[in-house]
Amino acid sequence: RKGLLETAGGMVSKNALLCTPCHYCISHCPKGLNIPELLALYNEHSFTGGGFLAPMALSVLPQDKWPSACIGCRSCEEVCPQHIHIREELKKAVEILEK
Repeated sequence: RKGLLETAGGMVSKNALLCTPCHYCISHCPKGLNIPELLALYNEHSFTGGGFLAPMALSVLPQDKWPSACIGCRSCEEVCPQHIHIREELKKAVEILEK
C-alpha cells in the first residue's frame, strides 16, 4: 500500500492533469477533439519522462484530431468540472507530443 501511495504521489507531483473523462468537453468542442484521450496521452508522456508510446499513439489519430487542431475557443473549459485550462494544456501537448 505504501508503494502505491508513493507512486500516486509522484504522479500527481509531476503536474498531472486530473481529468475525470466525463466527456462534457467533447460535446462542446467544435472540432470534435477527444480531449480526455489527448490529456491522457499528455499525462502518460509526462509520467514516463518522455518515450515513444504517447507520440506513437497520437500518430495513429487523424491529424485533425491532434492537440494542434484546437482552435482555442475555450468552449470545453466552460463545462469542465475539474476547471482544467484545456487550451493551455493542449498547447503544452503540442510541444511535447507533436515534435
